[in-house]
Amino acid sequence: MKKEFSVSVLQLKQELAYRIYSSRTITNYCECMMALETRLNKPLDQISESELKSFLHYLLVHQKNQHRLSTKISVPLKSIFRMYSKDHGRI
Repeated sequence: MKKEFSVSVLQLKQELAYRIYSSRTITNYCECMMALETRLNKPLDQISESELKSFLHYLLVHQKNQHRLSTKISVPLKSIFRMYSKDHGRI
């Protein structure tokens, strides 16, 4: 059973569609954001830069044997967080 996207991730999905991202990229990015929300137990719009950095550190250091997965997740996280921060005046 597939988990439903949160309101924050649905808003992100809409924003990515406006920016003409491919459907595959949108799905990948939204799934990464869902993983971030689940890990931190917070909605996307309440996650700080330091929490994001801690999560990326966890992926890269504690998941060494899954380097490809870490890279696959870290790229969308950084891109989306940068876009979100610029658009919403955060960070």
